[in-house]
Amino acid sequence: MRIISNCPLCETHALHVIEEAGDSSMQCLFCGFASSNKFIGGKEVNKEYNKLTNEMKKWSKEKNERIWIPAMLTLPEGLLYPYNDKDKMKWAYAKMVGIPKAEMEDYPKSDGGFYEQKYDVDNQE
Repeated sequence: MRIISNCPLCETHALHVIEEAGDSSMQCLFCGFASSNKFIGGKEVNKEYNKLTNEMKKWSKEKNERIWIPAMLTLPEGLLYPYNDKDKMKWAYAKMVGIPKAEMEDYPKSDGGFYEQKYDVDNQE
């Protein structure tokens, strides 16, 4: 089941909730924060929270007995992701670009062969 609701963090009607087989994931397309069943409970008791990087822990928020973390949005044409800018969270966009043939050996696939595209995080916008 898919539901669009108000986000508890930014209060915008942009929270997409997907419920399947007893699992629930939530993503706000306005503020960029997400949560799921594995982030129920506070930071002091949630096991998944302890697995996050220090930056993600710092940027996470608690609301409605859940932990909300900044999400990465992967798209065929690019990647939207949080990054640290002078100790402040900001959002960046990295385009999907082709990997030159001379560099493909630096990007091996686990099943053999090489990737032909990558997210250009070196030239983020």
